[in-house]
Amino acid sequence: MATPPPSSMFRKDFVAPEVKVQVQDSAMSGVSGNASPYAHILPTASLMTGLCLVTLVLVKLVKLRAGDGFMDVAVAINATLYFFSAVLSFFSMRSGRLALRWEKASDVIFLIGLLYTVVIALLYALDIL
Repeated sequence: MATPPPSSMFRKDFVAPEVKVQVQDSAMSGVSGNASPYAHILPTASLMTGLCLVTLVLVKLVKLRAGDGFMDVAVAINATLYFFSAVLSFFSMRSGRLALRWEKASDVIFLIGLLYTVVIALLYALDIL
């Protein structure tokens, strides 16, 4: 039979010490609420780059049996757009004065990549690509 825990473990008056976090002033601190967009663009663009590369490999495997097409070129261009978006997002985290400029460029390239993804999917679904 198990023994009960000591009574000192469940003291009601135990309070964790107060922790104060000091936030450093950044050029990106007031852009969009709590977190800057580059904190969301970098991992998302990196993930989309990886997905494009996986899609490219799958297209290459299917292309061996299906013949010629431009799907692999379109997906490679899309992966390149997401890669540049991730790189610019990283630059926006590391640079002080130019952070806002890098972030805007990263946003624009990321949105172009998303639009390009939709266009590729539409063309592929319609058997044009």
